[in-house]
Amino acid sequence: MQFIPIVEQKTFRTDAPQSDTDSWNTENQILQGDKRLIPGNKDSVVESFCVSDLGWGNFLTAVFDEWEKQDIGKVFVQYFEANLASWIGESSQLCTSTLFAGKG
Repeated sequence: MQFIPIVEQKTFRTDAPQSDTDSWNTENQILQGDKRLIPGNKDSVVESFCVSDLGWGNFLTAVFDEWEKQDIGKVFVQYFEANLASWIGESSQLCTSTLFAGKG
């Protein structure tokens, strides 16, 4: 199974991220829980069709719990495998689990 979060910054169509700008500075990055990450919020930096960080986390937790109970060894969940690889220091095969992905 493959799961990919749909998260698109409102400026994505016009501004490609540049690694030499302040937006890549960790001090300027938006952290989980910030209201600007809530799709539909008046100050949101993401498109309204995006999944929220809380919604994505709840979805993955529910899928993982079910997978752990019934499917480990029978069903390959690419997202879990890729993140496990990152967690143990290996490179991930998913761009959504790597340091740089997309237009960068």
